[in-house]
Amino acid sequence: MANQEPLRPQHELVEDLLGVAGSFSYWLCGLRRYEKELERSDLTMEGDR
Repeated sequence: MANQEPLRPQHELVEDLLGVAGSFSYWLCGLRRYEKELERSDLTMEGDR
């Protein structure tokens, strides 16, 4: 990074927004996986009743 040219504010904003969007999509994917695990555990618990 020491040899990189400074980015224009617009480019810096775009890079930041892409980083946030990527992080959010990974979070959403993990949330879906966790939700499926909860549904499976709920179904298992209903069978125990």
